[in-house]
Amino acid sequence: MKYLKLLPFLFFSMVIFSNNIDMRDEAIEARIMPLGNACMQGEDCGISTSGPGYKVSLVKTASASEPAASGSENEHIVKMLNAGADGVMVFEPAALKIKKGDTVIFKSVDPGHNSVSAPNLIPSGATPWESIQGQDFSVTFDTEGVYVYQCTPHLVMAMIGLIQVGEATNLADIKSNLGPFQSLIALNQDRLDKYFSQLESL
Repeated sequence: MKYLKLLPFLFFSMVIFSNNIDMRDEAIEARIMPLGNACMQGEDCGISTSGPGYKVSLVKTASASEPAASGSENEHIVKMLNAGADGVMVFEPAALKIKKGDTVIFKSVDPGHNSVSAPNLIPSGATPWESIQGQDFSVTFDTEGVYVYQCTPHLVMAMIGLIQVGEATNLADIKSNLGPFQSLIALNQDRLDKYFSQLESL
């Protein structure tokens, strides 16, 4: 029975690494959707480390369409969603430019997501963060530069985001360190480039 837990991983590996399978994003997503929609016991979503299974819904909820609001001009809301303007499993907005000392509140609109700073993809000296799945979480940014962050259970589906605090002092370093991070993304591989372009236009 213990080997049954490996079946989703083996299935996913076969899908990604087979040479004879259509590797377009649409085709991969069509094969992953049944696995993503599987509901098992527990409240966590995706690759869970705190529960017996996972629970994923790719259906956009009514609350996800509510406009983001902030308590003050120094607070910014980022929603964690199953579906949004950029597709499934997204942060919204995914590209954000703020001032030093501002706070970002990650709102758990849909269950099963978290916000985690990406290793080696935040400014030198900045404090990394990791929220608990399914809970709101806030981060106050006191170090200038560009921060890359992720939803750990859905990194494979490119649930990622960018925050620029003040000047993009570390942008060249971030882009030179992206290789290992990008290798963990199987779907929507163009999102990161898209978000960098959005960041530059803000």
